[in-house]
Amino acid sequence: GEKLENVNQNFIGKFLFDGYIPFLKWIRILVYIMAFSTPLYLKSVVFNEFGIYGFTMLFLVMLIRPLADVFPDFGILRTLVSMRREFGIFSGMLILSHFFGFFMQSDLSIFTSLTESWIWNYKDPYLWGLIGVTFSIPLLLSSNNFSMRLLKTSWKTVQRLSYVFFIFGAIHVYLVGRKNDALIYGILVSVFWILSLLKIKLKLYSDHEKKL
Repeated sequence: GEKLENVNQNFIGKFLFDGYIPFLKWIRILVYIMAFSTPLYLKSVVFNEFGIYGFTMLFLVMLIRPLADVFPDFGILRTLVSMRREFGIFSGMLILSHFFGFFMQSDLSIFTSLTESWIWNYKDPYLWGLIGVTFSIPLLLSSNNFSMRLLKTSWKTVQRLSYVFFIFGAIHVYLVGRKNDALIYGILVSVFWILSLLKIKLKLYSDHEKKL
């Protein structure tokens, strides 16, 4: 029993502080498979849930980098930062499936709807969702190594559209009635990005203690 307990403690320590995740390569592949399989469910009734899951995942993708900066002792956060691309793509695919699923189940044409007044009403969620989805497309198309080589220094500029994507997504979520989600997610991301920009780090151990 004591030996098993020590093994568990060692694993938890490696997981939390060293950022060790078993089968990480296969987890990355699984996330990609799940991401690109979401269009298969466009005609199902789960497209609304795709919007909720997609925005929650987008929130976590936006939060994880500043969180890792503020809590540098937790290696697991840095490992999850390295997976932002996979989960960013998954988030984008969920939100796109949510967007197209809405039009398919409502029996509406996207292009015809663009001429309708209801979609351009800033008081309704549709406009903000449309703008958010528009910004998600260049993000998805550039989330690969080929685009990094092609765009070079401009690649980071394109990827910064994720902030705009998140903001418009939060407005959309707020207007569909999930006000608490939009406000809490928005506040948390803002607070930790500010802490990160101010280079505030909350450590469990000082650098001197680590050397000892």
